[in-house]
Amino acid sequence: MSLLLTVYESPDWNRLIDVYDLPVAEHTELSSVGGKTKALKPAQKLSSIAKILSTNSAENHLWLGVVQAEYFLSKAVEDGSSIAEASEQWQKITQDLLALKRENRQRINLFNLNQALAHPYEFNSTLGLKKTVTHRTIASKKIEFSLLAACQYVSQKEEIKELNSVLHAYTISFNSDEAPILDIEKAIQQNNKITKKLSETENERNAILLQLQHAQEEIEDNYKSLAVAQETIDQLITQNEIDTERLKAETQAVHTREVKKLEAKFLEQTYDLEKKLSELHVSLEKAEHSMLAHEKQYNKELSKQENFLRKMKAQAAYAEYNCNLLQQEITDLRNSTAWKSTAPVRALGRLVKNPKTSNIKLLQDAALLLTSEYFDVEWYLKNYADVSESKINPAEHYLLFGASEGRLPGPLFDGNWYLQQYPDVADTKTNPLLHFIMFGQAEGRRSSPVLLTNDIQNNVEQ
Repeated sequence: MSLLLTVYESPDWNRLIDVYDLPVAEHTELSSVGGKTKALKPAQKLSSIAKILSTNSAENHLWLGVVQAEYFLSKAVEDGSSIAEASEQWQKITQDLLALKRENRQRINLFNLNQALAHPYEFNSTLGLKKTVTHRTIASKKIEFSLLAACQYVSQKEEIKELNSVLHAYTISFNSDEAPILDIEKAIQQNNKITKKLSETENERNAILLQLQHAQEEIEDNYKSLAVAQETIDQLITQNEIDTERLKAETQAVHTREVKKLEAKFLEQTYDLEKKLSELHVSLEKAEHSMLAHEKQYNKELSKQENFLRKMKAQAAYAEYNCNLLQQEITDLRNSTAWKSTAPVRALGRLVKNPKTSNIKLLQDAALLLTSEYFDVEWYLKNYADVSESKINPAEHYLLFGASEGRLPGPLFDGNWYLQQYPDVADTKTNPLLHFIMFGQAEGRRSSPVLLTNDIQNNVEQ
């Protein structure tokens, strides 16, 4: 395999590949090129070339296109770059390339890139290419004047001339002449063209300067006119500002007068509204006081009626309860034959028999409870179903069992709280409701925490 590449940045390298229609290889293909001749198009670094040598077979040869100092420096002249910097760059590349060549004499061939373009037949024959090209096809596009300048520069630098000669010695030459191909007559023609173009450019420059002078004069005239116009505008702006300030002052004065009128009217309306509002507040307070008085009177009357109703209900319940007991007793007696036959004797015995004192006391206390608003028979029987089922008098049950069991006689009296609130009553072992009816109410004691709270609220309101 033959692989063509270069380490010099030169447009002639791309021209060489295009003119000879060389197939371009990628780095990934280098190990499988076979016997074909290919080229790497971008200029390579020496480190890349060393890597290619280490990864490819010894049978593969590298053809490195080299650029003489004159052609390399002429490119710098064309680009307007520093010829001194370009000279240092060429020397560094060339010295490193020659060192690599010495290490790999059998695998690296150096050829003159510019001679390959100038002598296509010799280049074709050396590399075994079959591309037909002519001198016309690859005619150099080099500017002879820049090449002439580069040749003059090289002739003055002994180190460059010496390195150029060493490079030529290691390079396969397609022409025995080492010096670059230079057409002096063409260079003179190019110089004449450049001189003529410079003259034409100078004439154009003078014409442009004349036009610029006329334009400058017009600008100055326009500037003067602009200054006059600006002065007029400034005067108009000043007058406009004066008129605006005067209009603002007049508007502000009118606005102030209108605001004062509206404020006076608003204050008058506000005073009337506040007066009416005050009168309404007084009327509302009177109405509220009257309503509260009526409400208190109504509540008092309602409380009296409720107390009276509870007393009547208690008495009715007591009477109904006794009536039911007597009715049941009568029914049982009447249905009993033995009772019927001995009825006169038992009736006589009941008349002459002295009842027990304890029973009389119990009946008296029960009667006292039943006539009190604080003992609610219906409530007691409803809340304590076992009492209702036992058929016992609810008042007697409360006296005998209910109070000691912590039961309440009704919603208006809390016996448990009463005994806790008044320990002196608890010490007497007296039934709490019986004590309240007989003594506590007259002493100003309270029947329950709920009623105590209500009394406190009523006192606060009064």
